Amino acid sequence: MREKLLEWLEDNNEFEIPQSLVERQLQTRVQRLVRDLSRQGINPQRLDVDWAKIREDQQQQAIRDVKGSLILEYIAERENIAVTQEEVEEEIEKIASDTNRPKERVREVLSRDSGLDRLRSQIRNKKTLDLLQSKARIIPL
Repeated sequence: MREKLLEWLEDNNEFEIPQSLVERQLQTRVQRLVRDLSRQGINPQRLDVDWAKIREDQQQQAIRDVKGSLILEYIAERENIAVTQEEVEEEIEKIASDTNRPKERVREVLSRDSGLDRLRSQIRNKKTLDLLQSKARIIPL
């Protein structure tokens, strides 16, 4: 339902999306693909792949990602949705448990490359979607 809600918000709100954010998201999506291939033991540089085509294929989803993120950020600001340090700590503990790693190691990794900021953003987005879901009216088709 949350996915459908976000999809509805993206489809029903038109606004100019900064190309720099789309490009950054596109780079993130391609980097994630390369990382996933590497984790599977596949050397992405040895693949006979048209990386320009892959970027092109990922363009629309990158636009949707950015648009959804901006919409949720706007709603979170309007609704004064904040993330507490306790919520961050709970999420770090959950990640540590899920990955079977020490909590301190997870925090250390997240402290690099704006990982804690991304985690806060993810928690805020979840809380915003929780609020929207609680207020949504579901109309059967």
